[in-house]
Amino acid sequence: MLQFIKENLVIVAIGSFVLLVLVALLIVLLTRKKKEAHKKIDNGELIANAMKGDPESMHKLALAYLNGDGVEENKEKAFELFKKTSDKGYPYSFNYLGECYLKGIGTTVNNPLAFEAFRRGSDLEDKEAMLNLAICYTHGTGTLQNFGKAFEFYKKSYELNNLKAGPYLAGCYYAGEGIAVNYEKAFDINQKLADNGDILSLNRLGKMFLNGEGIAKNPERAYKCFAKSAEKHDPKGMYNQAICLYNGLGCKKDPKLAFNLFNEASEAGYKKAMYNLYICYLNGVGCKKDLDLASKWKENFEK
Repeated sequence: MLQFIKENLVIVAIGSFVLLVLVALLIVLLTRKKKEAHKKIDNGELIANAMKGDPESMHKLALAYLNGDGVEENKEKAFELFKKTSDKGYPYSFNYLGECYLKGIGTTVNNPLAFEAFRRGSDLEDKEAMLNLAICYTHGTGTLQNFGKAFEFYKKSYELNNLKAGPYLAGCYYAGEGIAVNYEKAFDINQKLADNGDILSLNRLGKMFLNGEGIAKNPERAYKCFAKSAEKHDPKGMYNQAICLYNGLGCKKDPKLAFNLFNEASEAGYKKAMYNLYICYLNGVGCKKDLDLASKWKENFEK
């Protein structure tokens, strides 16, 4: 009798569990349908307002078409709407219009028109358009190359709190492109960006600590910068950390860890690491000597 009761209790428990699972699935499905319906309503309103000629709604609808957000992705419609809102003077559409021309999104590539769109967006204080305008000046895309103008717009964009412009601006100060070399300013910008986890800036900051550029030499802090970059699986950071470990710069020499980092960076396609991995295998540094693998990585480096 006791056994019969136990068996029935198990059956009831299993049945209750299955019922709970089914209820939970039903709730998920209903919630999803509700969200989809809400999205459709929102897009319906958005389309209606866009058809009335409201620039902000037209811009948002263009973004929806660009990304397939609640509507079927349509790059051509996105481009058309960005062009119409730009013609209406909507400030944030010029950058997207420029990118469409630059990358051939929904239209044919046209660098001069891309440059012009970025210029008009910059005139309306759009920091993203300023960054793209500066990049055009740097590379001579759609205009004549002009490092002075590039620096000017990198600086303006950065001062409007566009952190993406920071590495470019720091690079100008470091290399003296469009402005006199100023390691101190380059260091300050790299420090700020590195504190926010920017990988490029971490490597640049490490290099400046290592060489004493804009700051007193500090190999220990250089090593920490490279290690942080390597933790983010950045091949250049791995290579730089490995160089420190190989030579004992700011840390104890550790040939085995250096070899492992050279290997990981090489597998990720970083050329400089391939050469050092070749040297490791050739001389048995941090690994067993292996002339076949040494030859392999030397060939990969030379490709």
